[in-house]
Amino acid sequence: MTAQMQDEVVFRGVLHTVVGISGRDPFDPRDHGVVPFPASPACWRGYVVRYYHPHSHRLRVRELRARDDSEQPPLVGGVPPVLLPDGPFNLRWRGLAIDTDFTGGLLLCRHFIRRYQGYFRVLAPWMYGSVFELSYHRGTLVKTTDHSSEMVELRDRHPEGVVPSEAVDAILIHNRWRWES
Repeated sequence: MTAQMQDEVVFRGVLHTVVGISGRDPFDPRDHGVVPFPASPACWRGYVVRYYHPHSHRLRVRELRARDDSEQPPLVGGVPPVLLPDGPFNLRWRGLAIDTDFTGGLLLCRHFIRRYQGYFRVLAPWMYGSVFELSYHRGTLVKTTDHSSEMVELRDRHPEGVVPSEAVDAILIHNRWRWES
């Protein structure tokens, strides 16, 4: 299976990759009339979302890119789509400010460690230099935990390059993760 395109979150002013979700997806474009179609082998769900955190600590949708072959694509959050000429997606909605009501956790990662490139189909948090676990209640951020140093310790304990998922699960607050690759 091909690694899948991940959602992103602008957190503390920096772009992070969503590597795991605990709970349902924070945003479903179908709720806004978008009919996603598999965009490529790297995006079976047919869309990717970029979220952001304003000062209110709410998780908001900033951008949506999707493959939607509808004759009349919908407005999303009052914003019309822009047609994309190339790539796996044919539509993009930018400048959105849609609050989510997400309850659960997001595992945000940055600084992918290159030595793991090409070896795994599923991206795991221990493959990154920066790892944050964000907990939400009804779309509001209620807790942030920096797991970066713990991931360094896991990599040090498993120099062969594969960290057992049980070791990662023992560190994380949320115990039911769906890895986003």
